Amino acid sequence: MMFGKQFNGKCQRKIVLQISILCVFLLQVNVQANANRLPEVPEGEKQFRANDTRLNYTEEWGVLNAKLANYQSVYDGPIPSLLKVNTIPDAPICGGGNLTLTLDGTHREVNYYITKSDFWVGTLQPTSIFPKTSIIPARLCRLALTVNNAAQDPEGFRHVQDMANAEVRSTLPLTDGMLHVRSIALAQKDLVVFEMKAEGSGASVNVRLQADNDNNNFFIIEGVHDDKTVWLRKEHSTHVNVNTAAALRILGGKNVRTTYSDKIEANLSFRVEPGQPATLVFSAKGGKDEYQHLEDAITALDRVDLNTIARLLKEHADWWQNYWLKSWIDITDPAIERYYYGALYVLGCSVDIDSRVAPGLAGAWITHPRPKWGGNYTMNYNGEAPFWSLFSANRGELILPYARFCMDYIPSGRRLAKELKTKGIVMPVMIGPWGVCAHGLNGDALGQKSNATMAALSLIWNYEFYRDRSFLEQYTYPYMSELLDFWEDNLELDDTGRYVIKGAARERDWGDLNPGPTLGYVRKLLKSAIDFSEELGVDKDRRGLWQDYLDRLSDYPTVVVNGNMCFTEAENRMEVSTFGTGDNPVVLDHVYPGGSLDQEISDRGRIIARNTLQYLGSWNQGNAFSRVFSQAVRAEWPGEDLLSLFKKRITTGPGPHEIVRRNNTFINTDHSFEGVGGIEFINTMLAHAHGGVLKVFDVWPENRDASFERLRVRGAFLVSGELKGSNVSHVEVLSEKGGMCRMESCWPGHDISVDQVKGDSFKSVKISSKAGVYAWDTVPGGVYKVTIGKKAKETVNSLPVMLVPIIDAKARVGLQYTDAALDVLLTPENRSIQLEIDIIRSDESRFRMPSKCRFSSRNKKIAKVNSGGKITGVGSGWTTVDVEAKIDGVQMSCSVLVYVLANNVISGVDAVCTDKNVNVRHEYWKNSPKCLVGAGGTDGPDITSLHRANSYLVGMFQMNKGGKDSMLVFDFGKVYLLDEMWVWNYNCPDDYRVLWWVGGTACGMRDVTVEHSEDGQQWTQLETEGYPFRLAKATGKQWMPASNLDDGKNSPIRFHSAKARYVRLIADPTVGVGTWGGNKFSLSAVRFTYIK
Repeated sequence: MMFGKQFNGKCQRKIVLQISILCVFLLQVNVQANANRLPEVPEGEKQFRANDTRLNYTEEWGVLNAKLANYQSVYDGPIPSLLKVNTIPDAPICGGGNLTLTLDGTHREVNYYITKSDFWVGTLQPTSIFPKTSIIPARLCRLALTVNNAAQDPEGFRHVQDMANAEVRSTLPLTDGMLHVRSIALAQKDLVVFEMKAEGSGASVNVRLQADNDNNNFFIIEGVHDDKTVWLRKEHSTHVNVNTAAALRILGGKNVRTTYSDKIEANLSFRVEPGQPATLVFSAKGGKDEYQHLEDAITALDRVDLNTIARLLKEHADWWQNYWLKSWIDITDPAIERYYYGALYVLGCSVDIDSRVAPGLAGAWITHPRPKWGGNYTMNYNGEAPFWSLFSANRGELILPYARFCMDYIPSGRRLAKELKTKGIVMPVMIGPWGVCAHGLNGDALGQKSNATMAALSLIWNYEFYRDRSFLEQYTYPYMSELLDFWEDNLELDDTGRYVIKGAARERDWGDLNPGPTLGYVRKLLKSAIDFSEELGVDKDRRGLWQDYLDRLSDYPTVVVNGNMCFTEAENRMEVSTFGTGDNPVVLDHVYPGGSLDQEISDRGRIIARNTLQYLGSWNQGNAFSRVFSQAVRAEWPGEDLLSLFKKRITTGPGPHEIVRRNNTFINTDHSFEGVGGIEFINTMLAHAHGGVLKVFDVWPENRDASFERLRVRGAFLVSGELKGSNVSHVEVLSEKGGMCRMESCWPGHDISVDQVKGDSFKSVKISSKAGVYAWDTVPGGVYKVTIGKKAKETVNSLPVMLVPIIDAKARVGLQYTDAALDVLLTPENRSIQLEIDIIRSDESRFRMPSKCRFSSRNKKIAKVNSGGKITGVGSGWTTVDVEAKIDGVQMSCSVLVYVLANNVISGVDAVCTDKNVNVRHEYWKNSPKCLVGAGGTDGPDITSLHRANSYLVGMFQMNKGGKDSMLVFDFGKVYLLDEMWVWNYNCPDDYRVLWWVGGTACGMRDVTVEHSEDGQQWTQLETEGYPFRLAKATGKQWMPASNLDDGKNSPIRFHSAKARYVRLIADPTVGVGTWGGNKFSLSAVRFTYIK
């Protein structure tokens, strides 16, 4: 740090230049991008604007600019420090993609926080049992602006965030006047401009460059370049080398001085006089493996003078005007519009189009040393979700840095696949830019196999929405090829001839069969691969295999809840969703973003999706925001209710910060950047062509006026429309690439009429129609006006779409036995049930016609079924009863999974822990004592069942201590003659010990005491075979049988007909005695049998 004091600016610059030249010579690294490109308006879009029959380009901007002015954000008081904010802050923000800016402070001192999009650093976490590395976005620096002659009274102090112009305007009261500061992070450039004007009297200003050394992770040095310029270098070297330099120069101003403070901070001091503006220009250069960063930062300032500033500000204004006009909406609902434009603003500020780095989960404004969740890319939806809205919003160019970081990951993905003995690429949950895995340990990455395929969806959508062949060749198809290699190695044929997927619907919770989300992503991948390979003329020899995969891939798993068919997360799960109602709607991710309903002709899938949404009620769930509303649109949820639910979510959210804030940003729970994801839902309500058929105002309430300009839909069509007075008064379509446009009428009961717009004239277009879909040929750049046509023919009556089994309550399985997929449980006390079948029509009416149904059992040695649907158990184990029916020409089928239980397993057991603090802390059922007797994680209801390994404590229970202060007490509800107790010890894989809240198998219980009681007052200690009881350690392996006693035979604990209603289990309180070495006392499952 003495460097800045010992040498003058020229000497410093010379030394740095020599070092930089040497580093470049040695490393030959130059990944610097041209950040000054201004996106052009496509020719077709220009023509569309010119041919629009209502507004010309200038008038349109006037309307939109006035709308955006309504959503300016005003902060008229001190803003609390942002140093402890680890998400997008509630403060004025602006950004140019490469650099972003936010601020806090008072009218005397304003702190400007500047973030550089590609300034990410590696960290080491040596305190973990297994040391691991990570990569996170880092803070760059602050500009601390002090007004020396600030007024005592802050009256008039305010900041205004102006989204239309992407700037923040500040008014700082002086003793006898005002200082006005206009802050602009220039669009798609690495410059920030601060224009300062004094009013009434002059302002004495000091600006300090400040950089924090987070976790001693940086080499920081500051210096003076000349009498108007100061700089800092902030450099980092671990498993990644990232270097950045910032330089600050004053143009204009009086009494300019450059100094150092006692803290070795570079300072600029100057006066701003009335009528004599001053301008601060900030430049930041550098990145991964960059070594000329300081020279480049100074050079960038050398290219800027006051004339240049005027041109740059004009380019900035033009870029943002073009950005806003790409598409826009008017829906006469200020609250939703405020969210919508705020989310678009965040995207425009955050994404550097020419970069290889996109914002991570915490967003692009980094003011905290540890951004939320590490701030990296969480690739089981969080990392992808912010970009899903870009295509319908007609801002697809912002996908480029996302595409590049996906491509950069391929070498790492191949290495991980090789380590895990598979092909193609494997993507763990968390990654960073430049192909760096966010955490060093990824042995679990084959659990949730879907991450890399989910990441491909945005790349696939780019072609569907833009038909951009060069993007397809450069990004989409090469990335897809890696995934196709992976799935050719990971799709398995079962004994019924289906292709099945073994993985996890959720993060690390492996052991699922046919997780619904993964099925959706793989279907999308395979269908796109066939289409794209034909377009590119490649991989002809593989298409037959891909088609076979598609034809025989398992269907989406379902379950019947309260008589309604719902989707479930995986085929071998009983529950709709892992944590029940109000849960993260992972179960519907195959609907969106997977697109499973997009081309469905029948209403079956939409009905099941609506049932699932109704059951879950997940509108306010923290992770759901960027998905659940888009899922509901595709399920054709009633539009008025959907808008009401969305508006409630963003205005009265479950947490005080979960509303649209003053700066028009929205953060869902403790996430951040993904809060922009609601844009897609609003666009899709207005216009979409997800199944290749254009629908305008499809789900939008007809009594709500709305209009929109240039929303993009699949097929490379731009659509504008207006709904006014419950009537669609305007629809226009621009075809960018030509081809067939298919559309449903947006006038119920009427056909459509289409005219091509040619200047002021219209030419009628020939259209064809089939099953309510109208089609016409388009030419590239053609603009088509769609109007109401003649009255249409009456539509077909409601048809049957599915069979729903209705199961007698006495045989219906609940979580008292297992959470594995199971419909009917036949016990020794209940050997037969009558199965009923409801037939559901497309209008959701239902009726029963048992005579039309045919029943059959796949294993008649286990259970048989008669022609009327009566199921009778004759053996023990698993079987399936199939049901088929053909009604009104529609062939339908369903199946019922049956287990015949031979052992007398006690059901409905209650379990509590006497440590009340544990009970309060584990209020979630899946982490409570009840999960032990509910057998969460077992594959069936019997004592022979197997338990899945789990790294997140799901379906298991853990205590901080043993002994009589923390006993497990089991209540059977009545007195039984007890036979045996079967125990599955804590089955958490040992390599997950890095997850501090879980531990490994060493946290399983070891030496225990067992007591039983008839009344809960008088207890008898059990001293049967194996006493004193030592529980066997869990294996940590997938699908573990009951571990029971550590006697070499894994024998159960036997009661020999002891009469009891209660049993309590007490672990020795000593760590290493009551446990297998871990500091937690844990179990996975417990079951009891009885003697009749």
